[in-house]
Amino acid sequence: MELILADPALSSQPFLPQEKILPTRLYLTREELWAGILDQAAALNITGIMTLPGSKLFSLLLKHPNRWPLTPWLVIPDVYQLARDASRYGTTGAAARKILRLSLWNQLRLGALMLKHPGQAMKLKFELMMNILAASDGFGLGQWPGAEPGVILHHQITDLALAFDQKNFFTLFISAISGMLKARPALATRNFTRLTGLLAKSGDGRAQILTPVNAKGFLMQPDRKTAEAAVRSWKNNGGVLAEFWHLPGSDNIEADAAYIQNLGIAGAIIQIEDLRNTRKKPAIKRLGDSPSPQPSPLKGEGISGAASSS
Repeated sequence: MELILADPALSSQPFLPQEKILPTRLYLTREELWAGILDQAAALNITGIMTLPGSKLFSLLLKHPNRWPLTPWLVIPDVYQLARDASRYGTTGAAARKILRLSLWNQLRLGALMLKHPGQAMKLKFELMMNILAASDGFGLGQWPGAEPGVILHHQITDLALAFDQKNFFTLFISAISGMLKARPALATRNFTRLTGLLAKSGDGRAQILTPVNAKGFLMQPDRKTAEAAVRSWKNNGGVLAEFWHLPGSDNIEADAAYIQNLGIAGAIIQIEDLRNTRKKPAIKRLGDSPSPQPSPLKGEGISGAASSS
């Protein structure tokens, strides 16, 4: 199974108080401490790092591309930075500043994307403009010399587009990431069943989907049983990456690992808090050793057995 370590800068876990998250962030303020964490991750069969564009962790991977067999997964756009810029410069001003910071070559690449969709560009359609903003955060992957990286659309943007039934938005995102950025596209969501139903309408099953999957049914919408059926169906398409599969307070990581394995999960997100727990390390390593369905998200055509929208 593919294991991906989460950058603590991404911590948005509603069940963890800040006093639990802050010590880890403070601990990992120096490069040598991060290097030690990445050494541990590689030893436990972790193959990916989920992080933000421009983060210290991504910079460290770029600085030492041959030290760790780890592939970056960038979560885009950086919605928190985007919100800060929008509050200061307005939505249009924030977008303009983001694009103007790009190199001329990358600005031309975005221009080419707009020329492919002139009608949407002229009307400033959401599905095109938000994809342009998201893609602009992914250009840093052009510096990555290793294996094919991944790009994950932030769950707030995914679920916003989903709320407006923007199926064209997802088709454009998947094509832009796999074509322009040469990366593996993934969609993060808190509404997995509904998302797969919408993707079934567009007939595009190439993307991996990052979503909460756990035995407690926490954040699995509309309910655990329905979400489980959708997860089993999507493993024949892009595959599912399990988030929050091992919840804080759960003492049985082996049972939690067995649960997602039985569902045919392609990958799992590992939290640094668990990586630093000596008792949990053997279970994490065994999970990384375990087989899982590995459909290519870039070669799949159409939807195979997708669950219908609720």
